[in-house]
Amino acid sequence: VAALPDNLEQRRELAEIGNDLAWVLVISPNLNPEAKLNARALARLAVEQMPEEPTYRVTLGISLYRLGQWRAAVELLEESIEPDNGPLSPVGALFLAMAHMQLGDAQEARKWYDVAGDADLTTQRLSHEQRRQIQQEAMELLKLGRE
Repeated sequence: VAALPDNLEQRRELAEIGNDLAWVLVISPNLNPEAKLNARALARLAVEQMPEEPTYRVTLGISLYRLGQWRAAVELLEESIEPDNGPLSPVGALFLAMAHMQLGDAQEARKWYDVAGDADLTTQRLSHEQRRQIQQEAMELLKLGRE
């Protein structure tokens, strides 16, 4: 295993690359088990390199969700919205909603789904199809649209 960089700029670059690669994996609902583990490792590397970056914690939280580690996903996604970090991204809010639903908390799930629904997902580095898939995944899990 290669030593991780000491230089701040190199750490920042490594974190960004790790996060970007993890992001590409976690937005897909059809990950194979190996891809899920790779996404978590890449996202964890990003967080280790730049722990103050809330966006990287969101990616790690989503990777934990994809692995079925819903409680850990909730904790990390909620941690990323502490006062100094600003609001949770809409995609992060959708995954927080889904994690709460997986844990059986439909009321909290609906709250976070509504938070995501009030935001513009076009700024979230997602294609139209990716946005549609994630929203559909959340709607199906929360049993919305069948009322």
